[in-house]
This record gives sequence, structure tokens and C-alpha cells, in this order.
Amino acid sequence: MNSRIFADKAMIFLKKYNTYSKKDEMLAHYGLETIYILITKTIFITILSILFGILKEVYLFIIFFGLLRLYSSGMHMKKGIHCTIISTICLLGFPYLSINTSFKYGVKLIIIGISIICFTLYSPADTYKKPLINVKKRKILKIKSIIVLFIYAILTLYIRNSFISSIIIYSIILQVILILPITYKIFNMPYNNYLNYKEE
Repeated sequence: MNSRIFADKAMIFLKKYNTYSKKDEMLAHYGLETIYILITKTIFITILSILFGILKEVYLFIIFFGLLRLYSSGMHMKKGIHCTIISTICLLGFPYLSINTSFKYGVKLIIIGISIICFTLYSPADTYKKPLINVKKRKILKIKSIIVLFIYAILTLYIRNSFISSIIIYSIILQVILILPITYKIFNMPYNNYLNYKEE
């Protein structure tokens, strides 16, 4: 069963007991798909990370990346299978790179500088299934995402553990990629979806 089929069946059940507007139904359906993908993807990635012996590293990366993504949002793939494939590559690949690479201080400064510019311009980046219509909410999310980014910057510049520092840098790099308009364009995904709705 894929995420859409699961969400379709779940919505049929939920609509027996609740009445949804078109917008609320779309958001509920999106949420159900997200939950299904999250659970199945987590199980799959956990099994693989155990097999590769990088379980701790993977979950540490997920924590840093997840907190940043929570506020800055970013691109989601249209199909669950595509999401799982790309997520698996990223969530296993970046922790592996963090174990085997380190960044010089100057390189960190350059990455952080570019990231601050990108977050200021493009965070939060919504999706067509979850448009960020509310103006105030977008501003709050932007501020929160930049605050988290600054905290990460301080940590990675002053922490002595090169692995932790690399984990943070790679989580920043991945999230910057996911909020860039060019990334949406490459994957043929609509950008600034809130513009298609009346501002709140």
C-alpha cells in the first residue's frame, strides 16, 4: 500500500464522522500521507543504518536536520517512493560523509554566510500540498529558522568535535538545497504556492 491509497482509505473513514471543507480535507489528506511516509521511511532507514553500522550518526543527523526543516520547510517529492529513495540517500549519505570528512574554519564561514543569505531570501519554502498562506506565520517561521541557523553556526564554529561540526554543516547544506527555487525547478515542482491563494 502506498501513502496515497492509505490516506484515501483513512479519509473515507474520517469523513463518516466529520465534515471537512475542501481546504481542510486537502490538509488532512496531506497529513495522513506524511504520517504514513514518515513511519514506513523511518523503519526502512533504521534497518539500513543498523546494517551499515551508523545508527547513532543517522539519528543525530535527523535531529539537527529535522529541527531546521521544521521551521524552513522545503521541497517534498510528489510520490512517496521518490521521497523514500531520496531521503534514504540523504539520511544515510550525509552522516557517512560526516564521519569521513571535516571542514576548515574558513569553509564553514563561507557555507554559513551563503546559508544565511538563502534562508533570508527563501525560508520558509512551502509545497503545493501545504501552502503557507498566512503572512504572519511565514514571517515567524522565517525568524525561527534563521535563529536555529545562527545557533547551528555558533555550535559548528566553536565545537571541537569535528564529527558533530560536520553533521551540523551537512544538515545546513541539505536544507539550503531543499528551499532553493532552482531545486523546485529541477524537480518540476511549483514554488511559492501561497501566491495561488488569498493572503491571510
